[in-house]
Amino acid sequence: MTSKPVDLYLQPGTQDRTQITRNALVVTALKLFGTNGFDATSTRQIADASGANIAAISYHFGSKENLRIEVARSVAAHMGQHGPVRASADMDNEAIQGLSPEQARSMIRQHIKIALDRDSLGPLADDILQFFHVEMTQESPAVDVLFDNALKHSHERMCRLVSRLNGEAWDSEKTKVAALMIFAQVMVFDLVRPVVLRSMGWDKIGPQKRDTILDAAWIN
Repeated sequence: MTSKPVDLYLQPGTQDRTQITRNALVVTALKLFGTNGFDATSTRQIADASGANIAAISYHFGSKENLRIEVARSVAAHMGQHGPVRASADMDNEAIQGLSPEQARSMIRQHIKIALDRDSLGPLADDILQFFHVEMTQESPAVDVLFDNALKHSHERMCRLVSRLNGEAWDSEKTKVAALMIFAQVMVFDLVRPVVLRSMGWDKIGPQKRDTILDAAWIN
């Protein structure tokens, strides 16, 4: 049986040494893989930075490759609980089908607003997004994990919402591309955030700036 993904944020007062060690290794690997890349990060670096014995990586995960997969599983689980997926997590397909175009537009807007809010991902937001973006630029086993456990579901929900606006089938190429274009609009504000801030003369993207972005988004 596959174990549950490691929670990126330990619960206060956690005493389980195994849980503490697994969390430390996953969080450290998340940061180093995102900053240095998978190939340029050694197991020694991960062990030293996490305060664990190097043998702990093999004991808990089997290999550096498996640790990478575990990081991806944990990121996908966390994004699913706290990222854009949660906006319609409680709505089944039949409920989405019953939305009016205006209700669907409002739901899409809610998705985008959550995606633009880095704070929703917690203190590790920058590390989570950095790892996510680095993995998305290469064909790695982690991409399959991120897609199957977070992106696939989120994309399908977005497609179903978009179909309420364009009148096309939710699984048509036109609708799928439109949904991806919405994601692309959001991702640019993370991928090149320093450029966005300089271009706009902003110091950060807070609630008011998120509304400005939403007002200019494709759905309008």
